[in-house]
Amino acid sequence: MDKAAQEKAAVEIRSSIERLPSLILEGKEEAAKELTDTITKETNKITGTGAAALKATLRAEKEGTVKNAELDKAKADKAKAGKPKGTDVVTRETKDPMKVKGIPELIVQGRELVKEVAANEFNGALKIAETIFKMRTSILDEMEDPDLGARRQASRDAAALVWNGVLEALPPEGEDENADVIRASIGQLKKQQRNAIVDVSVLYVRWLDTETPKDDAEADSLTVERAKYKKMFEAYPDLKPSDAIHAYYDKHEKPLPKKTRAETAKENRERKALQAARIEEAVKAGDLSEEEAEATLNGGEAEKTPKEMRAAYAKRVMTGFKSQLKAARAIEDTKAQDDALADLEELLSDLRKEMKKAPKSN
Repeated sequence: MDKAAQEKAAVEIRSSIERLPSLILEGKEEAAKELTDTITKETNKITGTGAAALKATLRAEKEGTVKNAELDKAKADKAKAGKPKGTDVVTRETKDPMKVKGIPELIVQGRELVKEVAANEFNGALKIAETIFKMRTSILDEMEDPDLGARRQASRDAAALVWNGVLEALPPEGEDENADVIRASIGQLKKQQRNAIVDVSVLYVRWLDTETPKDDAEADSLTVERAKYKKMFEAYPDLKPSDAIHAYYDKHEKPLPKKTRAETAKENRERKALQAARIEEAVKAGDLSEEEAEATLNGGEAEKTPKEMRAAYAKRVMTGFKSQLKAARAIEDTKAQDDALADLEELLSDLRKEMKKAPKSN
């Protein structure tokens, strides 16, 4: 068996290893044992140069995956058994994402996407975000609503199963160059995915407004997805789907993003441009000095009206004047104190003269 054949076999075996946790967590012992035996047989078939090391690595990955999954199941069973009867309020809130139809398959799909994107250093965070968000639409919160904002632990657990599953399945650092690239890239990729999921959420909710599906497949998808928000549509019958969803989630203090990152960035640019224009007009009108204008623009201060700017300036001047007056009155030498107070009086006189010189608008 040459190197290429070994790598192909390893990919298939690792794909099987990734299926083990869901079977173990779901209590499908026979299926898990059958798959484990198959993995062992396929691993033993690997031959050729370096086969021993590769088989040892695959066996370690399998055993580690099985051990971790069994520990997770034991913890879940213990927690479940330890709860006194009658103490829980019965709801359909999702506790274990692995028991939700379609979630295990999406986790496997998400893991494959993570490896593909990270290994090739490809900016595919949006694809991963779409997969993780799709899981959220099937996970229910304490009100039995889709947990679109990932407020519940089940949603966070589902996402963690994607990322952690990839890392746990990797061979030790230094043994595989491709695996090392994945390991090094995942941190940044997770950050990109968290940012991208904002866009995914916004576009998904808007998509529910679609009036003319492009084909039967999209029409079927819309029917399935809209059914998840029947409660919202009934609560706000006069609103279009996206507005009804936002109104409902806002009311129950679990707001969703309403703008994509690009839209928010555009609004910020327009706001800053408008602020700059207003400040320029204030400078031309003499309401604001160039130094104050520059400080406002470069310092990232919140936009203020000319009246607010004048009030802030007056406050600074008054504070400074009071400080100088206090210092002057604290001078023990009588003549020096009189001179200091005279200087302040002269300043006030000069300010009055400047006020009289200033031209008034007609």
